[in-house]
Amino acid sequence: MWFISSLMLATSAAALYEKLESVSEEGAIACVAIGLISAVTTLFAAPWQIHLILVLVILALRFHWFSDLSRWHVFDFIPFTSEH
Repeated sequence: MWFISSLMLATSAAALYEKLESVSEEGAIACVAIGLISAVTTLFAAPWQIHLILVLVILALRFHWFSDLSRWHVFDFIPFTSEH
């Protein structure tokens, strides 16, 4: 019950933020605060299956991102000096 209600509140706050962004800055900030609090509540109230899926997705993305880093070299990030 807490999971679905928190998820719906976070989704509603995100949708309302898009509409209030151009109209009221205070309302948009309140939507961000409500969205963040409900997103954290959603993560804590989620069943173990959703936690497992989130962990697997994070691990898969992490390994995917670090596999691209193996093609880079340290010297690609160091700017050359005029003595080169």
